[in-house]
Amino acid sequence: MSEIFTTDVLTALLAGGILAGVPLLFAALGEMVSERAGVLNIGLEGYMLMGAYVGFVTAYHTNTFLGFIGGAAAGAAVSVIMVVLCVRLGLDQIVVGIAITLLAEGVTSVLQGSEFGTSYPRLP
Repeated sequence: MSEIFTTDVLTALLAGGILAGVPLLFAALGEMVSERAGVLNIGLEGYMLMGAYVGFVTAYHTNTFLGFIGGAAAGAAVSVIMVVLCVRLGLDQIVVGIAITLLAEGVTSVLQGSEFGTSYPRLP
């Protein structure tokens, strides 16, 4: 049992946790700022999901820099949908946020299935 808790394993676990948590920390920071402004942004996971999918596909087919740009643009485009529906049309923020999250989950799942099928590509 003690060979599991070596220095190398604990260092790798801590580094992996920090690496995996950075995007969530940025999303939480953005959510905190938006809630302080009075906006309940439930669709944040949908923005992240669309940005991650479009960023991966763009990086897979072109290069990594364009992947970052494409991911940011896709997340921003989905957030504009939330702005139009909630601010301009006056719809409920919670309902629109949940709808955006579910829509993003469905769209990315269908697009991944149609483009890659059962294969799981990796970036070089």
